[in-house]
Amino acid sequence: MRLSRLVRLGLQGRKKDTRLLITVLTLCFLFITLSNIVLSSIRYSKEEQQIARHGRFQAIAFEVDEEARAAYHSVAPQSADSLILGQTQRHGLLGTIDRAYMDLGALTLKSGRLPQAANEIVLTQTALEALADKKQVGDSIQVVLDLGYVGDKAIPITMKQFGLSDELYQLSQQSITQQDHAAFELAYTMRRDESVYFFNIEMPQLKDLSPQEYEQEFNTWFYANPDTFGLSDIGVGRREPFHEDGLTLVLHHRVNGFKLSGARWGDRQGEEIILNILYERILVAGEYTIVGVVSAYSDQWVKGDFALPEAFVSPTAADAIRRMVSQAEDDHPDIPRYLPRSISLLYAPDLTADALFDEALQKAGDRRQTSYQINDLGVFDSTGTSTISLGNFEGIDELTGKTRQVYFQVQGSLANISYDQAVYAAPLTLLTEGGLRLPGLLPIPLQPVTPDNAREMTSLPLQSNTYAYPLEDDAGGTLQRLLPGLMSLLTFIAVLQIFLTQLRRRAKRLALLKALGATQGQVAAMLLMEAGMLVLVALPVGTALGLLLSFGAVEVLKAFQGEDSVRLFWPVMPLIKALLLGALAVFIGVLLPLVQAVRIPLSGAFEAPAPAPRRFKSSGAQKKVTYNRMVWRNALSNPGRSLLGFVLAVLIILSPLATLFLGFHSFSNYRVEVLDKARPDYVLTMPYGMNIRVLNDHRDRLLAQVPGLASVQPWLFGDHVGIQISDQAFEAGPILQWYQQYGGAEFGLIGAEAASAITKTDFGFQQGGMVIHIDPELELSEEEMQAMASAETLTQEKMDVLPTGGAMTLEELQARYPDFNVEPPQPKVEEVRQVSYPQVVYTALWALDPELALLPRLIKDLDAGQVDEEAFKKGEQVILVVPRYRVDQNDLVLSHHPRDKGSFMEDAAIQPGDRLTLHTEVVQLAGDSKSSMNNGTEVTVAGILYDYSLPGVWPLSDTSRSYLLIGSQRLLAHAYPQAESRMTAYQARYHRLAVKVFYPYSYGQTQFMVTLANDANPESADIAMQNFARENALDIKTYRTANQALRSLAVNSALLIAMLGCAVFLIALVILSSSLQSAVQQEKKRFGILQSMGVTRDTLLGGQSRYGLVIGLLAVLAANLLLAMLIVIVTALSLPNGVSLLPQLRFITLRGYPLLAHILICLGFILFSALMHAWPLRTIARQTAIANILDTNAS
Repeated sequence: MRLSRLVRLGLQGRKKDTRLLITVLTLCFLFITLSNIVLSSIRYSKEEQQIARHGRFQAIAFEVDEEARAAYHSVAPQSADSLILGQTQRHGLLGTIDRAYMDLGALTLKSGRLPQAANEIVLTQTALEALADKKQVGDSIQVVLDLGYVGDKAIPITMKQFGLSDELYQLSQQSITQQDHAAFELAYTMRRDESVYFFNIEMPQLKDLSPQEYEQEFNTWFYANPDTFGLSDIGVGRREPFHEDGLTLVLHHRVNGFKLSGARWGDRQGEEIILNILYERILVAGEYTIVGVVSAYSDQWVKGDFALPEAFVSPTAADAIRRMVSQAEDDHPDIPRYLPRSISLLYAPDLTADALFDEALQKAGDRRQTSYQINDLGVFDSTGTSTISLGNFEGIDELTGKTRQVYFQVQGSLANISYDQAVYAAPLTLLTEGGLRLPGLLPIPLQPVTPDNAREMTSLPLQSNTYAYPLEDDAGGTLQRLLPGLMSLLTFIAVLQIFLTQLRRRAKRLALLKALGATQGQVAAMLLMEAGMLVLVALPVGTALGLLLSFGAVEVLKAFQGEDSVRLFWPVMPLIKALLLGALAVFIGVLLPLVQAVRIPLSGAFEAPAPAPRRFKSSGAQKKVTYNRMVWRNALSNPGRSLLGFVLAVLIILSPLATLFLGFHSFSNYRVEVLDKARPDYVLTMPYGMNIRVLNDHRDRLLAQVPGLASVQPWLFGDHVGIQISDQAFEAGPILQWYQQYGGAEFGLIGAEAASAITKTDFGFQQGGMVIHIDPELELSEEEMQAMASAETLTQEKMDVLPTGGAMTLEELQARYPDFNVEPPQPKVEEVRQVSYPQVVYTALWALDPELALLPRLIKDLDAGQVDEEAFKKGEQVILVVPRYRVDQNDLVLSHHPRDKGSFMEDAAIQPGDRLTLHTEVVQLAGDSKSSMNNGTEVTVAGILYDYSLPGVWPLSDTSRSYLLIGSQRLLAHAYPQAESRMTAYQARYHRLAVKVFYPYSYGQTQFMVTLANDANPESADIAMQNFARENALDIKTYRTANQALRSLAVNSALLIAMLGCAVFLIALVILSSSLQSAVQQEKKRFGILQSMGVTRDTLLGGQSRYGLVIGLLAVLAANLLLAMLIVIVTALSLPNGVSLLPQLRFITLRGYPLLAHILICLGFILFSALMHAWPLRTIARQTAIANILDTNAS
């Protein structure tokens, strides 16, 4: 008989063992297939979604010229480009578009088609909805392209040293009179006194100047006052139009020069002297038809510090614009050539995104442009809505190598730059885009590019598409590589155990084969062939079942995460490798039983015979032995089999319990960061505190315009609020003492106002930079002092007000009336006089609407005190949030988490009922000057909060700040008098910069915490929120994608854990069931003997059930002990420094744990264990005692 036939017949003869092995192996291959397909589907679906959302391109390059374009395309030949024509006045950047750019960028046409003709345009959905009048595909719009490139250098318009040109200098010398020199000498004397007294700068007296120095100083003064000498500035903007092919081009330039006026010029009156021409910008306007709408994408692409186009035309239209500009260039040869640059989307399918970025960076180089560092871009008036003065930037002085600050004024699209002895004019875009260069001033050096920091540089023109191709692998990819190995290990263990168990029963048969002449090689080959045949049956069956179950698993994921969250993918090669690894595990698992089999002696003994049991003599009356005792005695007499059954029982109950905990734990990050903090999906911020009516109007419009919103929670916010602290409070407050010792942003001194009444010494008037103060003993009237205080120049009318009786020079005035004192400029009356310095702790004030349900919840959570809701609404009471603290190596660790109660200490510096003075800053801007006053508001501490109940209240749950104040909206209006404002979106955009530069702590903020409903469409909500934020000049911060990513990761991890747990559970269950069935069959004769002795069927089944109950209970206890150890280990590994284990378990690890499900699983298993131990005995118990004793299959 052939060996293969013998093996096949043997497998057929051992039907139960064969079915058991096939079942176990089928389960193993099933879960290998299922895990690979589900993991691959999750991973590839995520990659597909990332590409669909963030583009297929692997890197994006900005400001690409022809040389850089050739370098990039040599690395990534399948790249696409958009030629950026420039900035439009209403539609953002204008670029070209084609199908390749659309495909690589994953841009989708919401409607219409791509542009083809020269007068066609495509807008993004964001740009279309931003139009004031509702437009749609087919409508026409006016597009104005604003090219600020035409000025490529700064042109000097005022030379303070010797004038702009020899001609003008000689001309001015002819018209200067003696009276001009007298006026200059008076101005010089005043300027010298100011410099010596106020700035401590020594200047020579007028009499000590050399002729050359005198001439230089005179010219400086002369050019500061050109109108006095009949020189009228004609530096006004001029426009020069061009027309062709439906386009209109207007060249804006400024002619710098003077017009001669006044009698001193004689016959030359009216003559214009042209010095130079400054080109400002080119406007190219045309009418375009909207032929398509592209989905919004600017917030989905990696872009660093660069802008993306919001409007697209065809290459034909781009050629027409370039031809139009060339006409102006031909007529004005000194204009720099119009050379628009491109945005390149780089893609190379044979390279990873990481490799492509490195190679492209090496080929094209850094390409960053050095520039001056702009600090301020403008100064705003008291309303914060108009640019009226100057900003500044920094560069490196070429001679000293030190940083130097340069000031400039913004006038329209020009920047007038004061530098050395000149004033330069340049297009503002030349400064902001980094192209400005001044003589002797070098740009700020750039940070060197290295492989480590290149991907983090937002200023680098080459950006890696890390949105679509993350640098780090996610948990799905790691699990996809680990799970086949884990399943193969499980297969190996199962095969090893089952074969070893079978080998014990087959030992005599194998010995008989050896006695009949079978060699050791043949015995080994038989076992290997058995394994092969089992694999040939189980592999296709398990794979097929795994494929079918994969469909169901994907549908489950869709139900949890949405219809488009995951798609079914077939990872052919990874699946084949995983299945081969599982098959290999089967053969490896057979090796140890194979070695045991070939070593079986002819006696058939699998192991050395056990020693004969010790016999005990009877010592008295016979004791009645119950069947239950007989069951336990039998179990103890077979310790190996009993121990195996108990271990399998523990493994069976541990699998669902561990799966339940680990699945719950996989949501820990999502629970801590999102649920416990009640983190919203969006936060909208306005840079000023709205009054209640405006705030409610914004909230109502937001709910109406954005579909699918679950809630909109408005808050008013004030930062840098100073809480005045007494010395007694500092002594009682460790947190306060720490702030006082180490200072920083949380601690400071604030000046108190000297007096509220205005005294006579507060008034004065200004002439030539000097301030003349009036002695209070002159007893001038209030009106007289007010008149002088408002004076800007010393005129005849103002001199007549003085008691001196008429106009005179300052020297004559002081000589005749010595009570007048000439002093340097002093602070204005609005300036706060700092005469005392109380200590303050700077914190934040959050103001809520008392009518909302949030206030009662906070009142319920109070740790001390009681709130009077009416007083709270009026702004008379506040809730003070004080963190608990712990000292850690000279550092102070603060916490608002309830977990830290008991392990952290409480600061009792401020108690309920204490009166607090809140200090805020009120800033006023007038011209180029800035004044500030301290605003004090008194409140009563109604209650103290040390921690928040979970889930928390956003944004309070997102900070551990000390002494946080919670008040009403009316209180914030008292603390910030400038806060209750209403601005248009246009005003708010300018006001945002003004707040940042000049009064960051004077206007407060308004924030809207927005949460989506579960059934909302997130993409539509994103677009609607972006549009609402743009239309209303709100800053938007999106948490939705981060929240969704945490939830998706948790769901995916839980699903994978569930699959692994199911595999372990089912395989262990099958093995235990087979072991129990085998044990019953082996003891069939014993059960027959017991039956012959009068043991009934119910007794047999009841005894086994009770044994199963006890085993189930012990297994549950052991599994819970092991699970508790697992929980402690997992918690200890993530335990924060200084936090006790038990609070961490209670508030973090196990908070919200489904304990009821855990208990039901344990109770269910105990009952199931009783049933599982009794079930195999049913058939034997139904048979007679003789049939069981004479059964030839029992051994």
